[in-house]
Amino acid sequence: MRFIHSLSFPALLFSAMAYAKASSSDPFQIYGYGTGIGGAQLFSSGGSTYFGDYQLANDSEAAPVVFTPSNNVWLGSPNSTVFDDTNTTLPDWSNYTFSVPSSGSSSHDVSFISSSSDSSNVITTGFTFYGTFIFVTGTSGNLESLFYALPTDTDGIYKLKWNTTGDDTDDKILLTLKKTPPSSSK
Repeated sequence: MRFIHSLSFPALLFSAMAYAKASSSDPFQIYGYGTGIGGAQLFSSGGSTYFGDYQLANDSEAAPVVFTPSNNVWLGSPNSTVFDDTNTTLPDWSNYTFSVPSSGSSSHDVSFISSSSDSSNVITTGFTFYGTFIFVTGTSGNLESLFYALPTDTDGIYKLKWNTTGDDTDDKILLTLKKTPPSSSK
């Protein structure tokens, strides 16, 4: 599916300006929007990715993620601003590469990989913005958004997944990922 092919010149120009503005190297966070998930923040423990309140995960390595684009990849690190005097232990992971499974992978997990991890069967490049929406540039150059979530055993925490094809799990929630927080967040 191509998103720009039928736009008029003014619309194309506006879209290109929005794309260029959103593609800066400024740090950002990711929020998920879908049925029952109204702008939940992405968090991780340095591996798998989730949406919801990281404090419910009962994991000292869990934290909301701040992304920094670098050399055509998105690096994720814990958002240290959420830790205060009552919780001074920061997670040990940082600068992990954001990835989605490649089409040949049997996994559907969206994850972070360290520089020493095996990066076969994952895609680590091609993440982009269209305005504030997050996409992956596919092999044919199309913008793809195949994100979905599955509820975990903890109420309010959802595991981030990619490409529902071949995933027969019930309760899949199709997601839109944005770098825009919900209007009710601080």
